[in-house]
Amino acid sequence: GNEVYGSWETGYTPDGKVYGEHFIRFYDAMKEVDPDIYIGLVVNVEHQQGIDWSEDVLSVPGVSERVDFLIHHHYFLWVGHGDRTPEQILASASQIIDVKTRLDNLVRNHTDRTDIVYSISEYNTCLPENYHTVELTGGLFISKVLGLMTELGIHSALLWDVQNGWNT
Repeated sequence: GNEVYGSWETGYTPDGKVYGEHFIRFYDAMKEVDPDIYIGLVVNVEHQQGIDWSEDVLSVPGVSERVDFLIHHHYFLWVGHGDRTPEQILASASQIIDVKTRLDNLVRNHTDRTDIVYSISEYNTCLPENYHTVELTGGLFISKVLGLMTELGIHSALLWDVQNGWNT
């Protein structure tokens, strides 16, 4: 599922243990069909509620042994629409360092694994209503974030929400 820790998503459950149990069933069924595929586990380290939810997911026996990579989404200036300056947007790129630290802590404190990699499968400055998202500032921001992710060893990243629902 996508962001199943959030009430806005189909499949939402406030109980991370339920998602963990579902993850095991899906993981096992998918690996039975193709044992060479990689399967990610959705986590959230942004808010205290999300952190608790992720800890609950990883506490389910069998989850941490199965996960191939963790999936996390990060929007750097979620609350800022058109009110952020280019300087503020570019400075926000360093947030990815904190995200990586939180992911590392989640893995270290709730698994016995040292080989789990991370996919930031959605990221961007904020919603597309911020015109900087599609201007030079956005391009510089993306370059800066990708450089930091490379330095930090983040396995993969996907830019998201450049035009979804944006009619201008």
